[in-house]
Amino acid sequence: MLNPMDIIHEQVADPARLIRRQQTTAGYFGAEFPWEILQAAGFAPVRLCGFPGEDLADETSSSLTTRLLEAHRHEPLGLELLCLPENHPDFELLKNESGLARHVVELPDPGTSLEDTLAMFRKLREELTRLGTPCDDDALTTALVRSNLARYRYSELEEKVFSAKSFLQYSDLLAVSLLGQWTNREDWTDLVNELVANPLENVLLGLPVRLFLGGGEMIAPEIPDALERLDINVCGDAHGAAGGHWTGGIDPDGNPLENLAAFYHAKKRQTLSDENGSAVLIQRVKESKADGVLWIVDPGNAQELQDAETFEMALKKENIPVLLLKHSPWTEPDEALYDRLEDFSETL
Repeated sequence: MLNPMDIIHEQVADPARLIRRQQTTAGYFGAEFPWEILQAAGFAPVRLCGFPGEDLADETSSSLTTRLLEAHRHEPLGLELLCLPENHPDFELLKNESGLARHVVELPDPGTSLEDTLAMFRKLREELTRLGTPCDDDALTTALVRSNLARYRYSELEEKVFSAKSFLQYSDLLAVSLLGQWTNREDWTDLVNELVANPLENVLLGLPVRLFLGGGEMIAPEIPDALERLDINVCGDAHGAAGGHWTGGIDPDGNPLENLAAFYHAKKRQTLSDENGSAVLIQRVKESKADGVLWIVDPGNAQELQDAETFEMALKKENIPVLLLKHSPWTEPDEALYDRLEDFSETL
């Protein structure tokens, strides 16, 4: 019989199936999107990322978009609403995809300032009202309170995993995070509550190598699985430190929309090509007491490669060992990748 974590891993292997099981779904992109607004308007918010599949040679769209559309064309996702930012690299392709969503809400670029972010959030709320699914302040405040509970509980679970005080491993933590982005938030919070309350401890034998893991917008499950095969312990996560879905808390008092905008604006990832952005992340690496940094880079993303090389130089100046690993998201690691990981582990 499968245990609960086995079931979770099995579920997140097919996000499209999880999305289709829900009613009144609203799809969105990115870790800095205000899904609380969608929830307050009565939608089940689902993040449109992480669809597994092969890297298809298609120069007209990103691999993430290609996999999303492949999953939808195989069997419609059944989205009621698609929140599509005008600055999405595949805007026209997604907008014109037949049957992808019943309604498409086109949103302006949130920009770099707090005022730009707030303007985008107001636009989203106006569009929801136009479609007959308004999101008033009371409903949004309730959504913020529930969102905070989910974030706080997940942070507790994250701390247990990173300090090796939980029976879970990092691959389990990642699976739980993904499940929360693709399913009902309230049921997911109940699940995380149970995992936090579990008294079992993870006994790490010997002195495993501790790595800080990051790179790209998200880490696919194949990488943590590869690390665990080599008895490497992930003790820090750039996605939790720099804008992950479940980091921080939102002030529910006062103007809820303004508070939400301030929260997500503060969470915007600073590019690693920016000196301050690297400094913030390096501080997080030091706090995690990691032996080294493993940074995953999508070889098909030029900006990721440039940022990663800048970050690598900043780490080396601090005498922090780092391995840049080029690996396409959601593809199975090959033996050469295992060899590089094992060699890096031995040097630490």
